[in-house]
Amino acid sequence: MAFSGGALPLVSVDGVDDLASLCKGNAIRRRRQELGTGTNHRLISFSGMPKYYFHIRSGDIFSPDDQGVDFPDVEAAKKEAFTAAREMIADMVLDGDPIDGMRFEVTDESGNVVLTLPFRFVLD
Repeated sequence: MAFSGGALPLVSVDGVDDLASLCKGNAIRRRRQELGTGTNHRLISFSGMPKYYFHIRSGDIFSPDDQGVDFPDVEAAKKEAFTAAREMIADMVLDGDPIDGMRFEVTDESGNVVLTLPFRFVLD
């Protein structure tokens, strides 16, 4: 996937602006609350660690992560993406939400995509 940096676009399909509105979104909200730090979007962390944003995309629908999470390095953020995707898939299956085509787009503080992780990939 080519990405030139900057903010990722919010895409609307049939007037629906986010995944939480499209599906129940309970798994997404729960996981973001568990990870959330309560800091403002795009602020450098006081912890001195880089901040990573776990955006979710499903087809043409984009759900941005406005808070981000501090991790010591990109590898730790990638490991968390795998863990979070597995937990979210389990919750989504129990909630009856669709998972086909969903993926994380993890970005760093500059908006550079460091990982694109299709949720189905973590099932293998």
